[in-house]
Amino acid sequence: MTNKQIKVKAIEGFEVYNHDQSNLLNRVCEGEEFEATFDEVSGEYYSNDSEGREVYIGTFNTGGHLELDESFVLIGTGEETTE
Repeated sequence: MTNKQIKVKAIEGFEVYNHDQSNLLNRVCEGEEFEATFDEVSGEYYSNDSEGREVYIGTFNTGGHLELDESFVLIGTGEETTE
């Protein structure tokens, strides 16, 4: 079973830029909390930063275990789905 939403907390801040560093794609501050939604097409969890920019949160490994980006820790789960 997969949780449609999870809640995570940033344990470190970071910024992500495009390939030539000319455009900020997202910014996360240490201690910020996010509700991430599972994207059934990609099999990954995403949320939005304070400016509404998409932030990658994590995915499931080949063993079916949740793997969060190293900057986040899981603090809660939401509704489950069988998909």
